[in-house]
Amino acid sequence: MVENASVGSVDVLTSLESALARTASVVRDSIASISSEARRQLDILSDRCRELQREVDYWQRELDDADDDTDTGRISQKLEETQERLGKARYWLTRAEDAYHNFAKHEPRMMELATERTAAARDLLMKSAEDLRRYLALQPDGESGIGATMLAGLEDGVATVVGALAAEQQMAMAVERLSKVPEIVPGVWECLSLERKRAVMQTVEDAMAGIQGRDTARIEIEDMESGTNGYYDGVSIHVSRERVQTMGSEACVGTTVHEGRHAYQRHAVLHLGYHPDGPQVEEWRDNLLPGHYLDAQHYSYEDYRNQPVESDAFSYRDSIVGRLFNA
Repeated sequence: MVENASVGSVDVLTSLESALARTASVVRDSIASISSEARRQLDILSDRCRELQREVDYWQRELDDADDDTDTGRISQKLEETQERLGKARYWLTRAEDAYHNFAKHEPRMMELATERTAAARDLLMKSAEDLRRYLALQPDGESGIGATMLAGLEDGVATVVGALAAEQQMAMAVERLSKVPEIVPGVWECLSLERKRAVMQTVEDAMAGIQGRDTARIEIEDMESGTNGYYDGVSIHVSRERVQTMGSEACVGTTVHEGRHAYQRHAVLHLGYHPDGPQVEEWRDNLLPGHYLDAQHYSYEDYRNQPVESDAFSYRDSIVGRLFNA
């Protein structure tokens, strides 16, 4: 909490505005650079496929014109080797095209975050700095309860913008990585054994933990009371056996992401600065205190769902699952 407003406070605001401007510029340049490099690599892979196709055509003609068994055997081997290399090149070209198309799908959203939202934060900073300058001109000693309140509100506003950027980046990365897990495709998931489903959910959790920069939680499958889907105990994510056995991949991936978000929240509470939105972390901290958490067994579903840690976890889950399965 800021206790005093001074000329130094104005300098902090203007410095922060400049930093946001530089950051936005770097993000925009990085997005453009990644897009350009991805297209270049796609062109290289496409050229390689065309080159190998020409080699295949060449060896096929040689085989058709071969006169004796010795030539036929040697040429057949060359043809098979080249066809195998072509198949691998086409496989990687397809993977690269899928990855690029997924990036391109999210590129406008990332660019929006790097421009419009950052611009809004910069405008807020500059307006607040100007307001504070005018106020200090009327209060030479710099002591200002109003200024302190305004600065505290500004800190919260900037933290919210930065937090939204961080969450959006996490969710975009999550969708990109999880889309590469073949077992979560409906129709495939239903054919998996219970243990294999657990392993796939572990893959999802490992990916999410890596994106969020926290320790991985082990996925445990166990019997639970009806209506309970899962919970995080500080070490492991526990998921209802019935849910895994009867529900589709969308529901089970959603539970994994939801409980993993609780792991993220606890990590943020224990590690100052880990989550960029400080006021939100304080809400989580208070919500997780003994007696403050509202469980669904003893409170209404609305109270349970709308408390800070659950509201955030549900929103985070819905955003990722919605993009992943309804793209």
